[in-house]
Formats: sequence, C-alpha cells, structure tokens
Amino acid sequence: MADRKPRNTQRYHITDKHGNILHRGITNDADRRLQEHQRAFGQTVNMQKVGPKVTRRSAIAWEREQRRPRAADRPLRKRSSE
Repeated sequence: MADRKPRNTQRYHITDKHGNILHRGITNDADRRLQEHQRAFGQTVNMQKVGPKVTRRSAIAWEREQRRPRAADRPLRKRSSE
C-alpha cells in the first residue's frame, strides 16, 4: 500500500464585513493565521474555509490557481485589422 500524504493544510479566504475577498491563502494553523490577518486588516475581517483540508502540494497548486487572472477579469483584446 502506498504511503498517503497528510491532509493537514486548510485553504481559506479572508473577507471584510461585506463579504469582499481581501486575501486567499493556505495554512496549517487557521486560528493563528486569522489572528495575523486581524492584526494586518483589522478585527472586522473573517476567515472562510474553502473545502476540506488537503495535502500541502494540492493547497499550493490551488493558491497558484487563485493568483491567475480569470478570463472574465481580463480586458478584451482588439483584433488587428489586416
């Protein structure tokens, strides 16, 4: 049987009181990380966990994906007239 990687990394969003996402990240200690964000953004921010705990490798891939601009966020390119 193959060794299973531990699923101990939580994915999360930090949101303001209106639900706007201020930060996306990963952590293995959600309570500590929330306190750090509250010191940076103020006490009114919340942490929303995104899905179940996953492997560190999977969490890093998710975090990279979150940084990519989405098609809806990119400006439309104009076609060059030839």
